[in-house]
Amino acid sequence: MNMTTAPEKTGPTSTGPAKRGSLVLLALLLSVGACDRDPASRLELAQQKVADSDYVTAIIELKNLLQSSPENIEARLLLARVSLALGDPLAAEKELNVALDLGTEASAQTALHYEIQLTLGGHAGILEALDLDGGTDGLSETQAMEIRGLALLGLGSSIEAETFFRQALAIDADSARARWGLAGALDREGETDAAQAELQTLITAHPGYSRGWALNGHMALRAGRLQGAVDSFRLAVQAAQKEPDRIVEMISLAGLADAQLGMQDIAGAEPTIGRLRSFAGAMPITRLLVARLAYAKQDYIGAASELERALNSNPGDIRADKISGERFWKTVVAGLIANYVMTMTGFWQSGLGLAAIDVGAMITGSMTAAHPDAPYTLVAGNLAHFANGVILALIWVAFLQKRVPGNWIVQGLVYALITQLAAWVIVAPLAFGAGFFFTNTPA
Repeated sequence: MNMTTAPEKTGPTSTGPAKRGSLVLLALLLSVGACDRDPASRLELAQQKVADSDYVTAIIELKNLLQSSPENIEARLLLARVSLALGDPLAAEKELNVALDLGTEASAQTALHYEIQLTLGGHAGILEALDLDGGTDGLSETQAMEIRGLALLGLGSSIEAETFFRQALAIDADSARARWGLAGALDREGETDAAQAELQTLITAHPGYSRGWALNGHMALRAGRLQGAVDSFRLAVQAAQKEPDRIVEMISLAGLADAQLGMQDIAGAEPTIGRLRSFAGAMPITRLLVARLAYAKQDYIGAASELERALNSNPGDIRADKISGERFWKTVVAGLIANYVMTMTGFWQSGLGLAAIDVGAMITGSMTAAHPDAPYTLVAGNLAHFANGVILALIWVAFLQKRVPGNWIVQGLVYALITQLAAWVIVAPLAFGAGFFFTNTPA
């Protein structure tokens, strides 16, 4: 099983004054008293801090230890687990790989390896590794089924994932993870009642399992039960802080803020988003929530600024495109201008000896043919024509622009070619009776 392939790294990012100060402070903490305790004492203290859920202090002790004893395998592995719990799977993978290079037994770390890869989203690689000889070494049968089910769920194969979760529960009916995975798979399949029943079983048996409350919150949010979502997400946050599981905490805080904003609870959403910003301020979902909060407070300039940051950091986030009012109206105006130019070009081309194309008149004729007793006017036809132009512009901005490669000129030409071909091959012959490529238009 390959445990040494590192994920693609992102480039360096700028460090603000506050973060530089934090790094300096951390460096001081790492250096102060680096020699006043032996490695065994530091490791014992770090293990105690982990048992007390004080993971930040544990990281400081472990890094101090590794400064003086970089080949301490046990410290590397503990640091990998702590980093994963605090939502840093890349650091966890790095420490695990170092420990493997130092000679730790790979089969003893199989579960940790798969946990890291699940967090990184390496679902296809997990399924491939599980099928290799030795791919399940060090895992119980239940663990192997749970990991396979979660990888399948991550790839969207919810029905197949459901099978493995049920097999895991047949072996260990008390497995919180398998029950949570089964509820998630059923939810993906649209079996809401069955998913809710599994969640209720999970929550009753494991009331401190953060992922169960988080899934319950998301299901309530989708169903429009906002107060139920708020209550579930609050419990998820509390449970995640105790476990700890920083990633579930971030997801639950985002869901809590979403539900609070849906209830127009600005006073409640503000501290929730503030907590989310404290350790995940650069995430697109955080910026989107900050923008929604600013919009709810009628701070439209602040909302637009945060939306721009969200779109720059995640160009494919359609949610941000949808709520950007300024972007919407700019697109409407651009669609009207483009449609006007296209309409006038249809008339001007007669000067080149080509047939004039009056799309507004064609639409009017098509509508009148459906209601010959109450003919439409050219005004109605042209209104529909210009509405079509605006709709096409909105489709481009909301769904396609960030997905078509190239600069704005190339993107514009690609979209123009797509819409023109649709007009020539579909609209002209079927809607207007003008033939393919408008070959039957009157002179």
